[in-house]
Amino acid sequence: MSSPLVVPFAYPDPRGNNYDEWSEIVERALGRYRFWDAPTTVEWFQARGYTLYERFNMDPKDQTAPDPSCTGPRMKRGYESSGQYPYAYYDDFKLDEDELDLVACEQSGSLVFAQDEQGRHVAIKLVPNGSDELRIYELIHAQDVESLKEHCILPILEILRSTTHSFVVMPRWGGDPITPPLASLLEVLAFIHCLLKNYIYIFFQALAFLHKNNIVHRDISTANIVTNHFSTHESMWASEPRKQLRREQLASYALIDFNYSAIVPDGVEPSKFRLPAEKAFDAAYAVPDTAQGEVDYDPFAWDVCSLGALMATQYQYFCYDLPFLAPLFDSMITIDVSRRFTAAQALEFFESEVASLHKGRLTKPIWMPDDRTRPCDYDRWKYVPKSLAVKWKSYRSAEITPWVRFLRRVCAMGDGKGYIIVMTIRRCIRFILGLIGAR
Repeated sequence: MSSPLVVPFAYPDPRGNNYDEWSEIVERALGRYRFWDAPTTVEWFQARGYTLYERFNMDPKDQTAPDPSCTGPRMKRGYESSGQYPYAYYDDFKLDEDELDLVACEQSGSLVFAQDEQGRHVAIKLVPNGSDELRIYELIHAQDVESLKEHCILPILEILRSTTHSFVVMPRWGGDPITPPLASLLEVLAFIHCLLKNYIYIFFQALAFLHKNNIVHRDISTANIVTNHFSTHESMWASEPRKQLRREQLASYALIDFNYSAIVPDGVEPSKFRLPAEKAFDAAYAVPDTAQGEVDYDPFAWDVCSLGALMATQYQYFCYDLPFLAPLFDSMITIDVSRRFTAAQALEFFESEVASLHKGRLTKPIWMPDDRTRPCDYDRWKYVPKSLAVKWKSYRSAEITPWVRFLRRVCAMGDGKGYIIVMTIRRCIRFILGLIGAR
């Protein structure tokens, strides 16, 4: 029981995903799968009460078998769950009888699925010891379960320690959180509310536990949001049980995956905390905070913009029925960072406006458009009543000035050379101003 489980590969990968060939990334994943499938690994987790899912195939070229990233439960128990928190609802819904039951697919090789001794489904994530990511999981693990439930938080069930890495155990929830598409205004509001509450709790309220330090996520996208339901992987897009959970207001959502997250160091005021621009990467929902050659950026404002862009891309088309979405989304994604909502302000505005809505109208069915428009290209105010547009005019997103357009054009020149030039000029100006201020 006390023997360590040695991870035989570098994780995180020092190269990230900077490989010349996709085949190299595939081979890296296969190497990680071999570790998880090794008898010593399976036995190590078995001794701690977890039965790892079994893999069906290790040949990515074999078209007759599931992809190597796919695994399924070894313990063949019932295929329905009551969804008692913190565990998810699940069922055997599938469109094709040949589909395997409750298959889970994970391509990076840093996460596996298992069942505990009661047959309940869990996910186990590989996390390096001493990392901010592990500290965040320790923070969540220490919280009261009822508080986590109230704030739509995916709890940490257990942290299994080893030499260089730890294995973080959490309930298995389902991916593709907005698949099938949300079907009513009420479901849209529930999705937005859950994410705002979740963000606030993890990144602000719970921070007293960590000496009032704050946490930034830095990788907000639908790929890092889960819902408290799963079934067979291939049929999720048409899942009738998931639709039913939403109609009954039993669906919940949570942000996951903190491997890019950071914790504000002790003694640093969160409002002054900055990360170097080099740490800003291309998120799934573009954030413009470093597009003008900035030297650094406010990661809390970055997170709010990411979250706002995610929600606006999906649901800005319903401002006719929910006019307050226009000022909410505008204030979350405005390029003027000084005017951007904090996460707390966004939640307060949302809850205040929802409280005044006529609840009977919220069951109105909706249909998602076939094509999505970038938030910066969509007029969210065209259906907002004039009286409300006047009331909310201070929330409108700032216009992009000619100077900002010029800087963006320069930064886009020469395969990144323009960006380096603008950033270098900014560094020099900051250095000179620092010398002047020190006198």
